[in-house]
Amino acid sequence: MNLLWFFPTTRFLPSTNCLGTPFTVVFALLLGMTSTAEAEIQESTTLLGQNLSFRDLEQHLTTHPRLDQLRLQSTAMQERATTAGALPDPVISFGLNNVPIQDFSFDTFLPTNKSIGVQQAIPNSATRAARVENAVTNSAAIDIAIDFEFARLRALLITALIERTRLALEIANARQQDQKYAELYEVIRNELNAGRAVVFRLAQINIERAEVARNIVNFESELIAANAQISSLAGIRIADSTLANIEPPSVSLFQWHHNNLMFHSVRLANANIAIADARVAEVRSEFRPNWGLSFTYQQRDTGSGLAGSSFSGDDWFSGQVSFSLPIWAGRKQAPALRAAQSEKAAAGMNVSAIARKTEAEWRALVATHEAAERSIALFEQNLNSLDEQIAASLTTYESGTGDYSPIIDSEIARLSFQSQIFREIARRDIAAAQANSLLVTL
Repeated sequence: MNLLWFFPTTRFLPSTNCLGTPFTVVFALLLGMTSTAEAEIQESTTLLGQNLSFRDLEQHLTTHPRLDQLRLQSTAMQERATTAGALPDPVISFGLNNVPIQDFSFDTFLPTNKSIGVQQAIPNSATRAARVENAVTNSAAIDIAIDFEFARLRALLITALIERTRLALEIANARQQDQKYAELYEVIRNELNAGRAVVFRLAQINIERAEVARNIVNFESELIAANAQISSLAGIRIADSTLANIEPPSVSLFQWHHNNLMFHSVRLANANIAIADARVAEVRSEFRPNWGLSFTYQQRDTGSGLAGSSFSGDDWFSGQVSFSLPIWAGRKQAPALRAAQSEKAAAGMNVSAIARKTEAEWRALVATHEAAERSIALFEQNLNSLDEQIAASLTTYESGTGDYSPIIDSEIARLSFQSQIFREIARRDIAAAQANSLLVTL
């Protein structure tokens, strides 16, 4: 099955120069309905207010169009399972039989009759059962795809919330850095006025401060994108002030117990084996005969009594049973069976390939998670050492010796370490969320 979705939405705006009054009125009504719908969306968002939580967003995520589309496809397959086991519609026929062309009548020629017939094709039960199984297994595969897609969307939502939290911290951190640079700039100017040769530091501070300003602009842009991603996934418009109060969930790394069926992708690939197996059963059933029944009632008129037309008008009834013989199985059913068996074997190989690929992806994410944890510990250790250095420098400065600018430099360095910690925490949690999304954990 092809499980690829996403369709772009296009909006067309009519030109009023070539439209008549009726269309203008309809268009105005449509605009009014659109405005009402937008107002309802804004109102619902306002009602949620500051109490919106991750669980609320997760609940909205369950009605994502991708998931609804898959649910409808699953329902369609269940309906196909019902119709696959049903018999074909009977065929009703009406006829005039053996009517003389030159003397069109029903009482001059003995075989002349009016008929009504019923025909019913009866495919063999194995074929119908295999078709039902094919639809059922397709529906089951789509249900697995629903779980897989929800896990993927949930990981995207968690990732966006983690990124949003990181970016908010990064912006606040960068603004503190800018304040420290402004403070350092004034300290250096005072030292310069005191006759110290530190003019080179002013240019260096301006360069570093410009880099901080650029980072703030980039962080704010990324924050807007993260907010848009959250609103898009939830399907509702959420004010930035509301998003600021939504905490991402606590993410811990789930363990994989070396069972490939714990992976969503492997479960989906394994379901394709069941689909292929049902296809094999359907093709194999084609070696069996299909049956048919037909009944015909023929109504005859009594002869006219003329020469050659003296006969009674007894009605006739005919019945027939038919069945197919796979005479050409060597060139039809047999190759089709071999093809279906090859597709089943290919589906099995695909399970192995998907398992290897997903396991490698999971291990890479776990490695990223562990590396981020080690980096956090290292940065926190450096941060503690820097705090001790700042405290010692401040004690020295307060005793009347030393300069204040090295203390500010250390505080700026401390903020840089904090920024690195924010990034590593986000990297660790995002890796955990993405790794968990590969596993059947819900």
